Amino acid sequence: AQGNPGLAAMLLEDAIRILKDPLAGLSSDSLESNSFSSSDFKTVSTVVIDDISWRSPFGIFGPYQFALDSKKIMNRQKINAYLTDLGVKWVQEMPVGIKNVPPSIGIYSRVGREGGVRPPGIDYDAYKGALRKTIERFKNRVKYWEVDTEPGGFGPPKGWKGHEEEYAIFLKETYGVIKNECPDCMVVLGGTAGIAGGRREDSNAVFVRKILDYGAGQNFDVFSFKLHHHKVSDYVDLKNKMEIYERIFSDRNLDLKKKSIFLETGIYDGNPKYLPGHPLSFIHLPSQTEFQQAAGLVKTYVYAIAHGVNRIFWNEVLERHNFGGEKHNPFNYYGLVNNPLNEDGKSHKKLAYYTYKKMVEVLEGSDWKNLVTVRDEGGIFIYKFNRQGKMIIVAWNDGNEESDIRIPGLKSSKIRITYAVPDKPSGLEVQDYRTSFKTFTVNVQENAIGMSIRDNPVYVEEIK
Repeated sequence: AQGNPGLAAMLLEDAIRILKDPLAGLSSDSLESNSFSSSDFKTVSTVVIDDISWRSPFGIFGPYQFALDSKKIMNRQKINAYLTDLGVKWVQEMPVGIKNVPPSIGIYSRVGREGGVRPPGIDYDAYKGALRKTIERFKNRVKYWEVDTEPGGFGPPKGWKGHEEEYAIFLKETYGVIKNECPDCMVVLGGTAGIAGGRREDSNAVFVRKILDYGAGQNFDVFSFKLHHHKVSDYVDLKNKMEIYERIFSDRNLDLKKKSIFLETGIYDGNPKYLPGHPLSFIHLPSQTEFQQAAGLVKTYVYAIAHGVNRIFWNEVLERHNFGGEKHNPFNYYGLVNNPLNEDGKSHKKLAYYTYKKMVEVLEGSDWKNLVTVRDEGGIFIYKFNRQGKMIIVAWNDGNEESDIRIPGLKSSKIRITYAVPDKPSGLEVQDYRTSFKTFTVNVQENAIGMSIRDNPVYVEEIK
């Protein structure tokens, strides 16, 4: 009826695959837009997440999306083994994959296409009836629901660009159903897309501005945004993004800081590129090493937390294969584990895998709301965490040369310094996780220490 035979063919193919196997390889468009039915959902039992994990920022996006392109080399059991080993506390997953998530891990999921609806004209009777079934089934397991994703990134039927008032209405109707079915569930504004862009407002920021003008600010609890297609040094653009969105909210007498903030992101290694003619070919993607990806991971998480982000979802555990039909798309390089189906043929855990695990091991359980920024200028970054009464410093230097720093306020007589990235050229060389990080102890003099730092972040921990 919409005159789109290509989309119809894609949906028919997906329907056949789903009937044969619910986790069969779905097209990326359909999985991203939740084109599956909830009519036969059954209630999922309650899963209790401990309080510390519930507040944790350490998440992974879409770990089960391997089913889209890499099912022959990966399975759910292996992915769950990775998640458990990494210490992941949160997973962002579509409803079709919720049943796969280990019970100790919290879930952030997505709604917006129940009942077969597609923007901008919505049959609200069909949509709300199907949505109720989804929330009813998962309300004891999932407490965060994103209302469509990247709504301002595409026009109908994939997105809501150019139909901001309709999306604001859609968000309000969805909010009402979710809150009626699950009063303690949180509604997430559809994650806005984004690349590093400095202080310039992109089209996604404009979309947010417009939907707020239509009253959307009262109908979500969490603001979600994305930062992709960027090189390792672009993690600092998080600050610009936050300032842009905070200004948009404050211009309308709204306070973004009263909302929770979620981020989906990733940093690549290797040599991704967009070919001439691609809409994103203007993005400069220099070659980056495993070390750069791993160091950038720690910087991204710590910097984001320091600037008010509550949860960060890394994209993904296993590298995607030919994402969007493209051999060199950056999404084929984000993962913590190499995908041997990709052109380089590598299959080992990257340095970023072990770096993520160490980061969680050192920082999990910190008082996230009271992180102290000691220094955040001149290429020197120093942040102070409080983990159950013990101070932990994370510091790094983005300059070209080693820099000396002084850390005061230490209460212990000794401290342990651990480099965040394993002392190896590649994850392939990591034989023993426990001994792969350079670490040493230092005596504290006059409640302070002096040390030199470079681009490998360090953890400075008090020894009691």
